[in-house]
Amino acid sequence: MALQRLQDLTDQLLVLDGIGRPRLEAVSKLVDVDELVLAQVEQLRQTTSFDIDASAVSGGQVLGREMDVMRVIENLASNATWHAVSKVAFSVTERDGWVELGVEDDGPGVPVDSRSVIFERFLRLDSDRGRTIGGSGLGLAIVSEIVTRCGGIVR
Repeated sequence: MALQRLQDLTDQLLVLDGIGRPRLEAVSKLVDVDELVLAQVEQLRQTTSFDIDASAVSGGQVLGREMDVMRVIENLASNATWHAVSKVAFSVTERDGWVELGVEDDGPGVPVDSRSVIFERFLRLDSDRGRTIGGSGLGLAIVSEIVTRCGGIVR
């Protein structure tokens, strides 16, 4: 278990280090966010007992690397399923040249005074610190870094 956590942490740090570096095999292109979200929804429906709602997913494309967009979706989904009680909902909308991806869960939510810091590296809220298993506090930092480098806003 400890070895797996160390490997996961190493992988996440390597992702953060490599974000934005050009790779020959990963050129920016138009990425269908809705298709990647629906693939994640299908995976969650097969691997969790949560009610997974995708009724608010409509078309949306962004310019980026598919691998990075998928990582954003996976990290947000992982975070939502970690905190959910029974339901996770996804939304994708495109308007005025912007694509908005939403991921919500029916868990306790983020306290108002913590919302400005949850995207910082290694941050785990106090309620998560007592858990013997869980994340490293890098998932949302990776989301923020990718979205920001693509010219987006994360909140």
